[in-house]
Amino acid sequence: MNKENYDEENSVQIINTSKDEYPRMYFVYIPKNLDIDELVERYPPNINRFNKDKLAYVVSLIYSIPMRLKDYDFQLQDGYTPINSVILKTRVREYKEYLIYLVRVGVLEKRSLFKYQAGLTSSGYRFTLRYNKDIRKYIITWKRLIKAICKRKRTSKEVFVPITANTMDYLEKWWNDDLEFDYLGAKKWLFNLYLEERENEIPHCERKYYSRKIIIEKFKDRDYILHQDSTSGRVHTILTQLKGELRQFIKYKGEPLMAIDIKNSQPYLSLSILNPTKYKDNGIRDKIYKYNNEASSTIMLALCNYPNYDTDDIKVFTELVANGRFYEAFGDQLQKKQLIDEPCPSKRRKKAKQIMFSSMFGHNNEKCKVIDPETKKVRYFPNEGMILFKEQFPSVHHIFKIIKKNKHNALACILQNLEAEIVLHKACKIITDIRPEAPLFTLHDSIITTEENVHYVKEVLSKVLFEAIGVAPAIKIEHWNEKMEAA
Repeated sequence: MNKENYDEENSVQIINTSKDEYPRMYFVYIPKNLDIDELVERYPPNINRFNKDKLAYVVSLIYSIPMRLKDYDFQLQDGYTPINSVILKTRVREYKEYLIYLVRVGVLEKRSLFKYQAGLTSSGYRFTLRYNKDIRKYIITWKRLIKAICKRKRTSKEVFVPITANTMDYLEKWWNDDLEFDYLGAKKWLFNLYLEERENEIPHCERKYYSRKIIIEKFKDRDYILHQDSTSGRVHTILTQLKGELRQFIKYKGEPLMAIDIKNSQPYLSLSILNPTKYKDNGIRDKIYKYNNEASSTIMLALCNYPNYDTDDIKVFTELVANGRFYEAFGDQLQKKQLIDEPCPSKRRKKAKQIMFSSMFGHNNEKCKVIDPETKKVRYFPNEGMILFKEQFPSVHHIFKIIKKNKHNALACILQNLEAEIVLHKACKIITDIRPEAPLFTLHDSIITTEENVHYVKEVLSKVLFEAIGVAPAIKIEHWNEKMEAA
């Protein structure tokens, strides 16, 4: 598992959720049948300065990490949770001793076949059958640990987006008692999904169910702490972790919510890099240097030499992105080249999106990493999707490749940072200033509000995006109150 996958867990800061800098209590979830007091009394731990809150936090990671990692695959990982020591030691210095203890007393089991590879994979742990049970809330009160969880220490080499107090108060204020969540409806939906997956013999469906359930428990308890990614500036809430089909159970003052979403948002935002004027206006050069400080002057000069990039393929790329059908068009090309075999248009679009993200944000070696589910060894195969993208859009691919040289996540960070500037700090701020009564929630490139405010929010977002990117965006409106069956 690549370290970059942990950015959301790794780089967070509390956004003024109370008068205190940090919450007084922090909620985590552990197995319902795990009594920590009884466990410690029965098996006294030989750990220097042992702390029960630390033990509970380490246990809770088995649930919470898969919930945060969008690319986590329960089947591929065989139900094991990757534990990244770089992150964990900033919160629990003696984490190894706690993990060893938990394995020794039969709470966890460690992956034995999967060989650790520095920078690529992390050690994996999962609950033993005895503790692979339903969840319960555990309250952490030790201030030092809460502080370490909510804001880790940063090094001078780390990229940091400054966040000042009250920066996001115009978004934070809507997380209040007027936000309604149909807990019983969501719980029933999620349980039906679990029954369906169990009937279809989906591997590790119990583990999936327990991890997914944590989010609806947080909604029920109004555990609304917001975090801002200090790398890109994105805001993370429980909406970013909630399974999409469960959004139908959320309302504000009894009104269903609607999302104003930018179609093919990452390719769309990348147009700012392909337009010389917008490249300058959006400070792309400074962003590249910030996120890829290994970039040489030769790379920077190449990106500034835009006359060589005024090509037909950039024009085609821009046109497809602007009409909001880039993934559909790219999926058709993948199907035509027989690189995918997916007759269903929606599934073909999803597959094309995955391949596109691999092309934009993957390594430049045009290979993809695959973990053999049997041997657990890492193998590399040609990234056919990236190769096709290069054939279709050679100039675009070349520019992306330059930006990602020696640091493949630089492009993703640049686009996410630009997205945060436009959506959070410009569009949402304008909406709040002019229409302060309009509820606002965000889901990265989406702004969520009530039906009566949808058209105004769409108008503002479209205008701000056009000014920033130079191309009118394709906007999609999603009704969150539409009922969706578990499937």
